[in-house]
Amino acid sequence: MLLSASEPRTVRSGAGSLSTLSMMRAAPAGCGLAYLPEDMVAPYIAAGPLVPSLGEWCPPFPGYHLHFPTRRQTFPAFRLLVDALRHQA
Repeated sequence: MLLSASEPRTVRSGAGSLSTLSMMRAAPAGCGLAYLPEDMVAPYIAAGPLVPSLGEWCPPFPGYHLHFPTRRQTFPAFRLLVDALRHQA
């Protein structure tokens, strides 16, 4: 969970849903908490507009995983993606 370094501007009651990109814009603007992957918000934390909150409640994230069926014929672009991800690991 991340908290804006500034005070929240508005308080809204009721349920709501935001996309990841919306949360990426709203949290630095002071609109409350955002639950986002740490690697996505690391620049904001380093620059100061966001601060981590509830760190003891956030489990460590070992990384992303890719699961795909092993088929004989895959799209060339997908094969390039898989090869690039394997090379980075």
